[in-house]
Amino acid sequence: MNINLQSDVESRIRRKIEREGYSSPEQVIEHAMTALEVRDELEKADSDRLRKLIQVGLDQADRGESTPLDVNEMLAKAHAEYEQRSSRGHGKAG
Repeated sequence: MNINLQSDVESRIRRKIEREGYSSPEQVIEHAMTALEVRDELEKADSDRLRKLIQVGLDQADRGESTPLDVNEMLAKAHAEYEQRSSRGHGKAG
């Protein structure tokens, strides 16, 4: 297989060979493909886990086990936590 790469990509591959001990451009690309496949698998696992968690929440809502979301309460809590962190940060600096 022959591929054409942009010059910046070729430069990055050369640097990998020079600085990180890869023996060839092919080895760099093989390693990159392996890393890409691992990343894809992790993303799929994260998506699957998120779907399951969403389904748990939907099931709880269907059973009447959920409570309405109070956005104002959430914002007040977030603001209070921010203020608390900010005051601690200023106390240490001063």
